[in-house]
Amino acid sequence: MISSSSKVKSSGVVDIGISDHSMIYCTLKLRADKPRLEYKDVRSFKNYNSESFKAELSQLPFHETYRINDVNEKIDHFNQLFISTLDKHAPIKHIRIKGRLNQFINKELKCTMKLRDKKLRIFRLSRNAEDWDVYRQLRNSIKTSLRAAESNFVRNQIEEYKGNSRSMWKVIRGCLPSKDSEKPVYQKDHKKLANEFNEYFASVGKIAADKVKRLAEANNIQMTTALPPARHRSSLDLFEFRTVTPDEVRTIILNSPSNKAPGADKINIQFIKDSLEVILDPVTDIINCSLMTSTYPSMWKIAEVVPLHKEGDPEIASNNRPISLLSCLSKICDKVALNQYTEHLTNHRLLTGHQSGNRKKHSTETLNIAVTDMLLEAMDNKQLSIVILLDMSKAFDSVDHNMLLQRTLNLGVSSALHEWFKSYLSDRWQYVRIGTTFSAPVALSHGIPQGSVLSPFLFNIYTDSLSSVPNSCSLESYVDDS
Repeated sequence: MISSSSKVKSSGVVDIGISDHSMIYCTLKLRADKPRLEYKDVRSFKNYNSESFKAELSQLPFHETYRINDVNEKIDHFNQLFISTLDKHAPIKHIRIKGRLNQFINKELKCTMKLRDKKLRIFRLSRNAEDWDVYRQLRNSIKTSLRAAESNFVRNQIEEYKGNSRSMWKVIRGCLPSKDSEKPVYQKDHKKLANEFNEYFASVGKIAADKVKRLAEANNIQMTTALPPARHRSSLDLFEFRTVTPDEVRTIILNSPSNKAPGADKINIQFIKDSLEVILDPVTDIINCSLMTSTYPSMWKIAEVVPLHKEGDPEIASNNRPISLLSCLSKICDKVALNQYTEHLTNHRLLTGHQSGNRKKHSTETLNIAVTDMLLEAMDNKQLSIVILLDMSKAFDSVDHNMLLQRTLNLGVSSALHEWFKSYLSDRWQYVRIGTTFSAPVALSHGIPQGSVLSPFLFNIYTDSLSSVPNSCSLESYVDDS
């Protein structure tokens, strides 16, 4: 009541005369606003059959994709054929979001729960002791059955997800009490709210970068964009992409998690897997065209952003975390680029060993081992150690494109690959979706794409020279924590 002044209609102090203490009163707004119904657009699997879908796709002229030279036109042709067929087999439905029953509640339990509720209504009408006993026995029986069903469900999930830490943590979190399990209810106009959120999310990177500049000026710190000098390399040593094979693309697609939400094109990875035999060659051709022409498709640069409420008033943009949804096809291309570039940098040992995040065979454990080893060595040498912990605010959002591109050049990439990265970063747009309402698109001037598998590695490249800045101490990092 004290923390939510909006719930208080009026308040005051009354002198009651018979005591040294006055009476404090308040009038509360007890009438709650009626929450508006929430809707979403989803694909209906009611009549979906993967074999029928694949059979119809096999009759379509995907081979015409090979004759097109422009990668954007290739994407348009592919999407037109694929999405039009998908819309027939799994049409998009506009549905109301309802509360979900727990997964361990089966049909038998549902029927028993309905019978329990019926017996309660009978007792309320009759006020008969026998009717109460019937209801009470059913209620207690259902409680016992629910506990047993939940226990068996969790036990089976733990057994199923052995060795999969990501899924195991989901099971564990589901067993723990949640601070706020309810979805936020927005009272403002959804269109206006989505535009406000989008303007905020798109500007946080530039705001963070400008704030750093102001702090530097206020403290007489000279900022520089200078990078360590690049190693001299002959043109033969410069890294460039090679064409990818259908087998490599197949492996990436089959290893992609199927539970990821699709991007603006609404092509879910599961539909790509179901039709892989038909579309593998066209998809490979599109990816190779992008890599060889140094052009990242414009359609893949559009991000759909869904706000995830963190805490506080959900209608305040800063109280929400933006979740960016990108095209599943773009993630396949990004993975191809990531695999090739990572292999080159690793084989030639071009990155420092001070970053433990977003690297194979590295984790928070390797970081802790490195820091602990340094502390123990200092103790052996009778030295005093001081640990300073730093966290970069809005790290991914505030990445300067020009500095990142210069950093890739310093690491030895061909001019064609440099142009591909430039195309990957430039001319990106995003819009915010709240329910089924969309904001106007906004251009992005700073940062690396959230939701892309390539972005974390680009951040490692961007911050790699950070370890050379301190002159008299060591620096270890895990992504944006140092």
